[in-house]
Amino acid sequence: MIKLPIRRKYRNHAEYVLQCNVVKFLHSALPKDCVFFHVPNGEERNLQAAIRLKKAGVLAGIPDLVFVYRGTVIFIEMKAGKGPMTESQKREFPRLEYAGFPVSICKSIAEVEDVLRPIIPLRASTTVRG
Repeated sequence: MIKLPIRRKYRNHAEYVLQCNVVKFLHSALPKDCVFFHVPNGEERNLQAAIRLKKAGVLAGIPDLVFVYRGTVIFIEMKAGKGPMTESQKREFPRLEYAGFPVSICKSIAEVEDVLRPIIPLRASTTVRG
C-alpha cells in the first residue's frame, strides 16, 4: 500500500521567496562545473500525481537543494523563520549524513554561502571580504 503525504494548501511563501533569492545568488556565485538543482517534494499535488510520483521513486524528506561538485554531493534544506523539520526530514537527513554527504539547514543566503564556500570556490559573495 502506498502511503501518501499530507496535502498542504499552499507552500510556505516566505520559504519560496528565500529559496528563489538563494537560487539567483547561486547562478552568479557557483563555478561552471558545479551542478545544482531543486528537489520539488513539497509542492501541492493531486492524488493521482502523488501516486504516480511515489511509484516513480519520489522520496519525502530529501532536502530542497542538491549540489554536485567534483565528486562531492551537498544537500541544503531552506527554512524561513522558525519553520520546523518534517518527520520525513528527521528520518532522511541522518540517512544522507550516514552515507557520507553533508546536510545543512539554512535560513539565509549568507548561511548557504557559509556552507558552500569551504567546499566550492564561489565567484561571488553576499558580504564584503577583506
